[in-house]
Amino acid sequence: GTLYLGTKPITPQELQSLISEVKALERMRIWSILNETIKQLAYEKGWKNSQTMEELNTAKTEFYILEIQASIIKTIRSKAQ
Repeated sequence: GTLYLGTKPITPQELQSLISEVKALERMRIWSILNETIKQLAYEKGWKNSQTMEELNTAKTEFYILEIQASIIKTIRSKAQ
C-alpha cells in the first residue's frame, strides 16, 4: 500500500529516508526496550492484574498500538529495493 503522512502520499525521497531510519531503528536497543516494556506492562495490567473491563481494554489498546507500529515498520521495510 501507499504510505501517507496525514492525507498526502509520502514522496519517493521521503520513503528512501524512512527505509534508512527503519533499518537503523530496528538495530537500536532502545527500540526493543520500548516495545518489550510496553508489552510486559500491558500484560501485567490487562491479563494478570486487571480488575475492571476498563483496565483490560486499556491493555488491549496498548497491544493494538504496538501492532500498528509493527505494521508501519513492516510496510516501510517492504518498500526497500
